[in-house]
Amino acid sequence: MRSRISMVVVLCFVFALAAGIVVAGYGPGGGGGPNGGPGQGKGPGNCPYNGTRITGEITQIEANNTSFTLDIGKSVINVLVTEKTVIKSGPDKVNFDDLKVGQKVCACGELKDQTMTAIMVNIQRCSR
Repeated sequence: MRSRISMVVVLCFVFALAAGIVVAGYGPGGGGGPNGGPGQGKGPGNCPYNGTRITGEITQIEANNTSFTLDIGKSVINVLVTEKTVIKSGPDKVNFDDLKVGQKVCACGELKDQTMTAIMVNIQRCSR
């Protein structure tokens, strides 16, 4: 009986995630959630790749179109963009050239020290 209840709870949670009922960004370390701190954290958050999610304002864009600087409040992060990085504005894929100084973005990827190698960048689409 107990295992059947556990299985029902797990299935309900999986269906809730699939339906988008569980709000991304909340929960332990979910970047921007209560335990994720302001705009960054480890965990699922809004990063579908189980990386680190950061949110901030673009303060500088490198001329070589491979990186930009993101002010996340507590610090400044250098965000590296590779050929594998997906850049989106809403549901649409866009190019590096669409990034502008002053835009608010969310980025997720691998964060080491003050540098992130981005897997995904979302322009002005920073849900909690």
